Amino acid sequence: MDLPISACGCPVIDDVEWDLVERQWDDTPFFTTKMPMFFHLPIGRGRREEKARRELAAAGLIEATPNVVLLRDSLFRGSLWIAVDKPALDMGSRMSSLAGANVIAKVSSGSRRDVMAAVSSLLSYVRTKSGKHPKAIYFWQIDCTRCAETPARRTLVLAEL
Repeated sequence: MDLPISACGCPVIDDVEWDLVERQWDDTPFFTTKMPMFFHLPIGRGRREEKARRELAAAGLIEATPNVVLLRDSLFRGSLWIAVDKPALDMGSRMSSLAGANVIAKVSSGSRRDVMAAVSSLLSYVRTKSGKHPKAIYFWQIDCTRCAETPARRTLVLAEL
């Protein structure tokens, strides 16, 4: 993804260009790892991200800029997707891509309650537009780790069609 980056390192997402807009995802390769969930809430996300980044470094992979970390949602088991500069063929099943996938995004700013409202709104929109339930829901916390602590943190909810 070619996105401008702010001074602190956060990707700059224009709400008008992303909110309820269907787009085709590029061929960004992702390193994936399992993420335990409890009723859609990630358990130990920070520790899991640190472990995944150590595995990336050990494999000689470089995290892509801007930092794109997606969280694929599931009831009890999700997955953490970290964008890398180039895929590692020897990582096999640990590498994934959304290349060519059509996604519709919903921008959410604020608390977890605001994110859940964005998910409901996005699901309703997708069902109305396509008549189907999305294949998967992904969460991309747009803010860098420093900005994520602010009350106005931003999350992009992506529905894969």
